[in-house]
Amino acid sequence: MDPFPLERAGGVAAAINHGRHGKRGKEREPRKTRNDTEKEKGKSQKAKGKREKEKGNVGRRLSGLRKTVEKRGRIDPIRACRGDRPFALPQLPIRARRSEATPTRNPRGVPIGPQRGIPRGGDPLALTRLGMTRSGPSPRGKAKAPGPQNTCRGKGLLAEKKAREDSVEKKVLFIKNIEREGPGVFLDFVQRRRIPYRVVEAADSASVGDPDHYRAIVLLGGPKSANDPDPVIRWEEDFVRRAVEIGVPLLGVCLGMQILGKAFGGRVVSSPVKEIGFQRADGAPFVVNLRPDAVPPLLKDLPLSFTVFHLHGEMVEPAGKVRLIGTGNPCPVQVIAVGQRAVGFQGHVEITEALLRRWLREDPDLKNLPEERILEEHRRSKEERRSIAEILIGNLCRAGRT
Repeated sequence: MDPFPLERAGGVAAAINHGRHGKRGKEREPRKTRNDTEKEKGKSQKAKGKREKEKGNVGRRLSGLRKTVEKRGRIDPIRACRGDRPFALPQLPIRARRSEATPTRNPRGVPIGPQRGIPRGGDPLALTRLGMTRSGPSPRGKAKAPGPQNTCRGKGLLAEKKAREDSVEKKVLFIKNIEREGPGVFLDFVQRRRIPYRVVEAADSASVGDPDHYRAIVLLGGPKSANDPDPVIRWEEDFVRRAVEIGVPLLGVCLGMQILGKAFGGRVVSSPVKEIGFQRADGAPFVVNLRPDAVPPLLKDLPLSFTVFHLHGEMVEPAGKVRLIGTGNPCPVQVIAVGQRAVGFQGHVEITEALLRRWLREDPDLKNLPEERILEEHRRSKEERRSIAEILIGNLCRAGRT
């Protein structure tokens, strides 16, 4: 009989434990299977994707912060980084120059440097370090009144207002003296290039406003005379005079040219011959010849000789500030200029086939002409006139941006 059964049993147990736990007595980990390895790999990739997603969210927030700063010039970076609505600061231009009203210390009394916008890829909390604190609800739910540390007055606000006004692109104004005589090719040009424009009747002068509100002005033709005692004609003279004095580019066509000439000292008199259509009485086309030594910037790139369509019985005698730029036969005055930013054309280069058909139906001077012959003459030379009209309105629009 064994005298030490319990001790031997304990030794066996110890041996068993030694084999199970190893030398240090720790339990061995079970062997990993392929499924366990794939699961751990999936968890690792999922965690990595989650970290990248959070990193991307922060990057997008910072990118949106930079874009908003560039666009609006003000932002609450604390709310932006936290994902809340960032527009909680008062109307404070970031790039405003330092003035007396600009804070020199933050709320803790620490001096701050000159104000600057957040640089691209820079510190999103730069505004906070400039003393621009949160202006959102306080922890108790009451809104904080903006204090002197986040308020900018005087020149900063005026500069911001002026920048907003300048950011709105001005329109090209077309003034019609009769409904049927529209802008034609001029209108096609601005529509194709998406240039803002406005077409008004001269009788609706109350809605036009000041010439300074417009990028350029085109005064179109009509059956009236610049010598008529008509209040609309008198308003057009004053409007043209004001536009030229403040430097708004202006083009007068037919009656518009005569109003321009009379507004600056010229005389409107009867033409030697009433010019109607595309050709003179002898069958030769109506041709305009520009003087190469007197061409203003608005006529840049125009050929020195080109054909036009005529529908007038009066002309301008240059006097005062009116200069002769282009001549013709039988009417000697075809193009005039006032200064460097106002010109007048006696002939029509803006005419389209749709406009011509309507004029042939409604104008008393064109009703007796053979319609098919006039239309055929228009088709033969329409590309030349369209080119002239587009160069002319293009120069006018470009001059309005300087």
